[in-house]
Parts: sequence; structure tokens; C-alpha cells
Amino acid sequence: MTTDTTMPNNASLTRSYYSIALIASSVWNAVLALTIFTTQGQTIRHSGHVHAESLFFMALALFHAIYAIWFWQGRHSRAFAHATAFGHALFGISSVALAIQLQHTGAPDMLPTAIALSWIDYLWINGLTEIISAVAIYRAVLLATSEPPPILATAYSTEEKNRFLFACYMSALALWLGAATNDFLDFFRLPATLFDGWPALSFGPVHLLPLLIALLAFYNVVAVKHHITSLIEAGMRGGLLTCVFFLLLVLAGLLHPLVLLIPAVDLFSVIMIFIRRVRAAK
Repeated sequence: MTTDTTMPNNASLTRSYYSIALIASSVWNAVLALTIFTTQGQTIRHSGHVHAESLFFMALALFHAIYAIWFWQGRHSRAFAHATAFGHALFGISSVALAIQLQHTGAPDMLPTAIALSWIDYLWINGLTEIISAVAIYRAVLLATSEPPPILATAYSTEEKNRFLFACYMSALALWLGAATNDFLDFFRLPATLFDGWPALSFGPVHLLPLLIALLAFYNVVAVKHHITSLIEAGMRGGLLTCVFFLLLVLAGLLHPLVLLIPAVDLFSVIMIFIRRVRAAK
């Protein structure tokens, strides 16, 4: 009798460890997104014009907001928690490495001091936080090894196939932005970055975006593989948030309308899932 009553409690307890860790990550990303939007908004207001690096910084904030949604929606999934441990570690190590490199090479001469300081602070603070989160989540996942493995279905739903195709699109987008940053910016009529990238080993906010896009694509694949319905919902909410973000910047005259092509595929994916659900409900 003792075994029968304690095992579910132990499983529930270990499950709560990684759930709490994911909730903490969700809150951190939400706070970080709000902080970046606020600080960059103040920088724009005080300077009287919009700097390119501020726009790319706000794009980073957008992804932090999206990650906040994903970590919250996936807080009950051990498979997703395990995947985020890898994502946190890669993001954290990359951020710290960029911080060290930036302190060695220095920021571009034309970069406003306020933005330069915000960038270096972001890299250090978020980088170390991501590494700590990776360790905490991975440890929590190991404590939950007593849970039975999830039962994987043999067939994938239309919605899951939809999100997998979207993950492929994001992977291609990340590859393009990472391998040919200037060509990507020119194609979508985006402002040029002051950071030279790989030739000079000078990396700005725009150079961190490919990693965040690739990680989100990876999380979509994890959601599809393990049939995590709550993460399909997270993808839809994140997609709508992305569309609103780009639309507001275009309406404000800060970005060329051509940039709306970037979230167009995401919007199409969300619309197709919504239409299917409406038809299924009838």
C-alpha cells in the first residue's frame, strides 16, 4: 500500500521541478522582453530617431516574448523541458562568448553609447541566466526519470504537419540570415547593421537572431514529434504576436512593407489551423 501511494506523489513532485523551472524561464523571458522594449523605446524617444540596432534589439525582445509563451505552454512536458535545457545552454554560451568578444574588440565607433552599454549588459546578464537555467532544467529532468516515457502516436495530425513545415521555413530563414546577413537585410529593405559580423568578429543583435529562430524551429519539431498540443497553441499565439509586431512597425513607418513577407508564412500557417478547427467543430 505504501508503494502505491508514494509513487504518484514522487512522480508529481519530480514533475513539478521542471515545471517550476520552465515557469521561471517563462517569467524571465517576459520580463526581459518588456525591459528591452521599454529601454529601447526610451532611447528612441531621447535621441529623436530610430537607430537600426534598436530595431534589431526589439526583434530580440519579440523572440523573448515568444519564448515566454512557449515555456509556459510546455511547462508540463518532460520532453520539451529536456529540449529547452539544450536551447538554454546554447543560447547562454553563445551570448557569453559574444560578450567576451565584444569587450575585446569594442563596439563600432558610430554606435550610440546607450545602445552599446545595453547590448553588452544584455549579453552578460541573459547569457549567465540562460546557462543557470540550462543546468536547473536539466537537473530537474534527471530527477523526473521515474516518469513513464510518453506514448508516441504513429501518425501525425494535419496541424502537426503544418507546424513541421513551418519549422523547415524557419530553419531556412535562420540559415539565410546567419550566412548572408547583409543580403537578407537588403532584400527586405531593412537598415544596415553597424556590426561587421564574421569578417571582423563583431556581432550585434541581428547576428543573434538566427540562433533564436533556429531554436524556435527546433522546439516546433519537438512539439510535433511528441504530439504536444499545448505547444501547437504556443506556436499560433507566437505567430500572431509576430504579425502584430511587424505590422505595427510598418504602420509606424519604421520598416518597409516588404518586411511583412517574413511573418506571412506564419500567418498563413495559423489561418490554416484555425480554419481546420472551425470546420472540425461544425
